[in-house]
Amino acid sequence: MFVEVKTARGTARPEQRVEQAKRRRLTRVARKYLQHCVAAEAVCRFDVLAVSLLSERDDVEHWPDAFRPPD
Repeated sequence: MFVEVKTARGTARPEQRVEQAKRRRLTRVARKYLQHCVAAEAVCRFDVLAVSLLSERDDVEHWPDAFRPPD
């Protein structure tokens, strides 16, 4: 499992900041890691941990399997 943690203040939604370019970079790094350290055929998933820092209360959301890597 690879986890991207994003934090935002105010009304911004941190999980929305994991855009397509970021997903491509995460996928590329994960594939290299798996090839080098584990096994090329290993299965992985990408989660997002969204931390919202609001003035009235803080909020943490876990988005399991948030996106799939492109083939």
